[in-house]
Amino acid sequence: MSPYTSMEAIMEELDNLANLCSDACYKGSNDEVFVCEDLLLNRIEFHLHNSITWYEYLPTDVFSFSPLQVTASPDGKYKFYTTRDINCRGTVGEWQSFCQFWVDGRLEVKRWQEEYIPADNMGNVRRVWQYNYHDTTFYVIKSRYRETSNDIGYRMEIVTFELDGTPKYHTRFFPKRKEYAGKYADYKESAYVVCWTEVGFNVDYTFDPQTLTVTARTQEGDSLVTKTWRLKLD
Repeated sequence: MSPYTSMEAIMEELDNLANLCSDACYKGSNDEVFVCEDLLLNRIEFHLHNSITWYEYLPTDVFSFSPLQVTASPDGKYKFYTTRDINCRGTVGEWQSFCQFWVDGRLEVKRWQEEYIPADNMGNVRRVWQYNYHDTTFYVIKSRYRETSNDIGYRMEIVTFELDGTPKYHTRFFPKRKEYAGKYADYKESAYVVCWTEVGFNVDYTFDPQTLTVTARTQEGDSLVTKTWRLKLD
């Protein structure tokens, strides 16, 4: 239980545990999978309380899990660490993200939206943007979901953080309900489905924090289209 003294040792352990989970999947042993997943998530949480991860576990490419995908808010106040897909019991993607931040000189870690995992597969944080509005900093969280190999999409959440790291969701910036894209529009109250596909199109979106503009590639009918829209302001 002593903190590790090098990132290399931390990454080696987590990589080995992730591979154990994968091996258990191939064996078809659900009991072993559950044990491996719990161990992996507990060890990730343990290591992320070590300040060496804050300073030395640098953000990675969006497709890189080494063994965690790492992204940070532009102001450097929050870091997100996301596991590989740890679900081997079906086609639904199952990830877990952790949010890391400082409170009164203490490094804190929260499992991101743990209450929605795995049923809502919300934990796959891919990118964070931020913008200021009425003297408040809002963070735009991009996450990916997968229902099947061809049925995937990206969500957006807009949050502020309490002093203890608890997120507060702000849905008023999203378009009206009737304008929601995709069949998972009402999948979760705090999230907006920006783009989706059920036939394996290469969907994705970007956000411009200067103009508050979203540009998305999404399925519409049987076609892949590009849509652009701005956040709603008060």
